[in-house]
Amino acid sequence: MYKIKILLSFFSLFVLTNNTSNSNAISVIYKIKVLKDNDRKDLDDKTKTTLSSINKALSELEYVLYCNSKSSHYSINDKLAVEDGLAFKLAKKIAGSGIFYKDDSIKIKHKMSFGEKFNVVYPYKDNWIITKDTKIINGYKCYKATTVREEKNYYKDTYQKFFPEVWFAPEIPYQFGPRGLDGLPGLVLEGTINGKTIFYASTIKFDCDDCLQKIIKPKAKKEILKDDYNKLMAEIRKEQE
Repeated sequence: MYKIKILLSFFSLFVLTNNTSNSNAISVIYKIKVLKDNDRKDLDDKTKTTLSSINKALSELEYVLYCNSKSSHYSINDKLAVEDGLAFKLAKKIAGSGIFYKDDSIKIKHKMSFGEKFNVVYPYKDNWIITKDTKIINGYKCYKATTVREEKNYYKDTYQKFFPEVWFAPEIPYQFGPRGLDGLPGLVLEGTINGKTIFYASTIKFDCDDCLQKIIKPKAKKEILKDDYNKLMAEIRKEQE
């Protein structure tokens, strides 16, 4: 653990000393790959076909991260022409929709629920553990980091645990990544929350002058803590039953 703390301090110093020369905005295109399970013997042919359609739809989705050294904006690429069938609707539900925004004071997910816009305030930091594992992604040496997230499902009155895992590149000193996987001393080039759906950077554009205007905090009538939002959604669902 002592070595990990030293490693984290070194990375943080590396990022801070490089941010002065990397203050320009960048854009990152993230795509999705899925660890397939449609070859399982306990699945019937119809289920396997459905899973294959969803996995294909997931592989065609794209998400865009715009960020500079202080803030970020992440959302689905609306300019991408994709079908609007059931497989794509399910794929978007799995991969996530809405907008993730983060700056030096807040981290939110902007979403539409029951006809209302919410800015759901997420915990600002994860307790990342940086490991010694490395691999090369897009020509950059990346380090593996892991954490644990626990969330209560108020509708089912149960707790869920997630085990996010990311690979980040200290050479690209932006502390952001896909779908709220952030807070590390380097851009996240690959990450997963559930171990099955993996987001990976396919394209990085540096010195993106027109990206700054896209890093804007979404507006909403209601700003609510994530736990309170989950409670509210559970209450609404129960009332509708």
